[in-house]
Amino acid sequence: RNVSLICAMMSVYNLSKSWHETLALFDTIDASLRDTYCYNIALNACAAALAVDQGSRIIAELSLEANAHISRHGDVQAAIIGFYAKTHQTAKALRTFSNARDNGLLRSHASGSIYVSMMDCFAKMGQIEQALLLFHEIKSDPDEQSRMNSQIIATVINGCAHCGLLDEAIVIFKGIKDVSLIDDYV
Repeated sequence: RNVSLICAMMSVYNLSKSWHETLALFDTIDASLRDTYCYNIALNACAAALAVDQGSRIIAELSLEANAHISRHGDVQAAIIGFYAKTHQTAKALRTFSNARDNGLLRSHASGSIYVSMMDCFAKMGQIEQALLLFHEIKSDPDEQSRMNSQIIATVINGCAHCGLLDEAIVIFKGIKDVSLIDDYV
């Protein structure tokens, strides 16, 4: 069976909120054939379905040495953080983020999705101050400024709004100097 076709159908099931069907298809894929796309879709389904046991099993599978190349992918790290956030496991999300930072994954091209997932986690848990610290860290670090994108800005603005920091959201939006970031978002 073609893994790409199965993943495409898993995506369809996720979009139709048929998460258990997504996970059933994931289980049909031989573990040696699973790729980053398979794991992202499955972890997103676990998060949406609040399937903690199955998500934990998938994360444990990713920690195996044979899957190291997949588990170090930025989008997979972001999906793990998102799963932990959705299932109220903030400490595990933070540990995953810290490990990604320690392993240099935040310097990769896919680091934006890791930042977005962690800031979203903080905001959902009512810890907007932590999300803002992370946002300002990216903004002030010359090496990280290139990673600033409309998704990061939108996440922190939405987090501020969600937590009642409307003035802060307005200040962040008005402080955007790169018009292309606004154009990307609007």
